[in-house]
Amino acid sequence: MVHEYVVKESVIPLMFFVLPLLATLLCYVVRGNRALSNLITILSNTALLILSITVLKIVITTGTTLTFFGGEFLIDPLSSWVLLIISIIAISTSIYNVGYIAHEHELADTSRRMHYYVFFNAFLASMFLCAVSNNMILLWAAVEATTIVSAFLVGIESKLSSIEAGWKYLILCGVGVVFALFGTVLVYSDAISSGLSWYEAIHWNTLIRSADVLNDDVLKLAFILILAGYGTKAGLAPLHAWLPDAHAEAPAPVSTLLSGVLLKCAILAIIRYYALAFHAGIGEFSQMVLLSLGLISIIVSSLLILATKDIKRLFAYSSIENVGVIAACLGFGGPMGLLAAILHMLSHAVAKSMAFMSSGNIVLLTRTRNMGSMNGLVHVMPTTSVLMLTSALVMAGTPPAFMFTTKFLAIKAGVDSGNIAALLLLVFGVAIAGVGIVSKISRIVLGSPQKQSNRIEAPLTSLVACAILLVITLYLGLALPEYFERTTQVVVTHLLEK
Repeated sequence: MVHEYVVKESVIPLMFFVLPLLATLLCYVVRGNRALSNLITILSNTALLILSITVLKIVITTGTTLTFFGGEFLIDPLSSWVLLIISIIAISTSIYNVGYIAHEHELADTSRRMHYYVFFNAFLASMFLCAVSNNMILLWAAVEATTIVSAFLVGIESKLSSIEAGWKYLILCGVGVVFALFGTVLVYSDAISSGLSWYEAIHWNTLIRSADVLNDDVLKLAFILILAGYGTKAGLAPLHAWLPDAHAEAPAPVSTLLSGVLLKCAILAIIRYYALAFHAGIGEFSQMVLLSLGLISIIVSSLLILATKDIKRLFAYSSIENVGVIAACLGFGGPMGLLAAILHMLSHAVAKSMAFMSSGNIVLLTRTRNMGSMNGLVHVMPTTSVLMLTSALVMAGTPPAFMFTTKFLAIKAGVDSGNIAALLLLVFGVAIAGVGIVSKISRIVLGSPQKQSNRIEAPLTSLVACAILLVITLYLGLALPEYFERTTQVVVTHLLEK
């Protein structure tokens, strides 16, 4: 059954870009005033969360696709799903900001704090733009914008290590996205030479309906270039070199956005081209490439998890693993593979955001990322430590966490594909990563403290932000609401049908 979507012109897609951009300007106007900057950011992201939930309901239940400015901006089922993910992490990170910024002495300077809030909201604006872009060139520009803006956030503390990480991130992702531009131009030029108009060739909702006229060989080359570009931004191994440094050196709220949301923007772009390849008849080729990169990412990251002693790098490597799981799910193919990938985007965003917030709390209190210098933290910071250990268990896919459900679906997708060898590699890598994370975090949380210390805790708002994400992952893990099931099924159907 082919689902027909009613196209409706609306200003709503533009609002997802305008609201955080307005917050950016207002944060500049208040010149680093912490209370006002936090209020502006929280109000903006609350409005965006309400808007994203409303839009998701409109798109899913009424079959309406929202467009603006002649189709340059678009909200279809996939983009409405990604908008929800961005909004959930944006509001929780905004709440986390309140306590974190108040206690982070590296951001005590008013000028630096002003730049932080300005770039924080600009970063959100660029990611929302990724989600609503219907023009493939606009999507590429939005992804490039996320790199430029977030590079400033990575190096915001002006330490030598953070500046180095920021430059490394900017250069490697900048070069990677150039490959994505080459692939984008190849697809566009092939579409034009195949008889499509410029409008049909550059917009996702029209190009995908004519995908069968594209040249297979050209599209295969373009897909490889696209994957090299957006795969670098997503952190797929062996294109992941920027990710551990950037995630480790950035302030905890920025690490949360980088891992929880930014990687999903790159995955969104990959899924767009994945669907195009499927409808063009080269689905098996795209699946093979994605499955290979996904499995490499899982195995490489699991070994790096076992080797690291840096608590933030631990979760950075875990991000590579989970992006690998998403890629592998797409590689397994079929409705189940795509469903597992879509759901894992949300489960990883929530779980990893909680993990980076919890680890950020510990680093804020201990002033070190070295896990060798931590032991028995539960006796010193009980609430913070319990949330940290819970985050590790969630990341390992322990039931009833939502990540258990999505990793189970990933395994089912592997079974359905019949590729047992690839499935065994995925299970092996995920198991090693899970054991590594839980064992390392258990070691620093449990046991006796190395020295007698007074009890301390992370700021209340930082704990509340972690708790909100914990409630979400447990709620979705215990009983996935019927509305969520219907939503993801609509997203999958929309991608697999013209």
